[in-house]
Amino acid sequence: MEHLWIGVFAVLLLGYFALEGFSIGTGLLLPFTGRDERERGTVVAGLGPYFLANEVWLVAVIGVFFGVFPVLEGSVLTALYPLVVGFLLAWILRDAGLWMRARREGAGWRRTWDRAIFAGSLGMATSWGAALANLALGVPLDHGSQVAALPLFNLYALFGAVALTVLLAAHGAVFLARRVDGAPGTRAASLARPLVPLAAVLLPVVVVTGAVLGGADTMVVWIAGVALLGTAVLVAAHRLLAGGSRDAAFAATAFGATVPIQALLVGVHPLLRDSLAHGDTLWILTIVVGPVLPLLALAQVWLWRAFRGTVDHTTPSYL
Repeated sequence: MEHLWIGVFAVLLLGYFALEGFSIGTGLLLPFTGRDERERGTVVAGLGPYFLANEVWLVAVIGVFFGVFPVLEGSVLTALYPLVVGFLLAWILRDAGLWMRARREGAGWRRTWDRAIFAGSLGMATSWGAALANLALGVPLDHGSQVAALPLFNLYALFGAVALTVLLAAHGAVFLARRVDGAPGTRAASLARPLVPLAAVLLPVVVVTGAVLGGADTMVVWIAGVALLGTAVLVAAHRLLAGGSRDAAFAATAFGATVPIQALLVGVHPLLRDSLAHGDTLWILTIVVGPVLPLLALAQVWLWRAFRGTVDHTTPSYL
């Protein structure tokens, strides 16, 4: 039962970064792929059917985290409190921009909310990057008694924020290249060409550096292996994109977006195992929550089948 729920938590967290990662990346690239209001509207229309479903994964992650690791969640959220608040504010700003941009006509109105989408997406990416970097350093990883050896806003956290922002932007660029026709999709493909290789370079550096600084000891080799696998997959994504295999390239960048989480989970697996809730609690969660999780997966399959086509400037927006 213990291994089952650690696995469920890992799958949900990886699913969030694979799916919401391209939503954040799309927002990051909105000013660069859409040159005018109509083009930016096309980019938003391409994202429209997905972003709410992608956010459900984070809700599921939080619910499982609170239920399965009741002691650990308090120490993690307390230690990362400023970054958590920053992420929530950025999330609200991004979603407000997506919902509000089409509520009124007018170039000024829509330009304002387009900027909110970009700013919120940037805040989400950098908050996540800094949080993951601090977790790699081991900030809250002893049930709440340890005080961070470094301030939250340290040089490595900045490096992590930049690296994750590049990685998610690359993922978003490949998504738009396969999803959006016309000039925005062409620009996204052009942006993906430098972004994907840059992410492939930054990824192993930031992951291995975090493992070494965080004192992962015997786990360093495994974490480095995960990072190098991610680099290889991103290199493959670059080649697939150049060869016109955009669906395969998107699957590859989706895997790449999860690599920081994979590496972190390898490093903290012993802590997760020691922080599990009591067995009776896990059985109750299995009975109550267990049937819901397959429905979440099936809903995602239906969504991707229903909206598997491309969009252009004539496509109605869902926002």
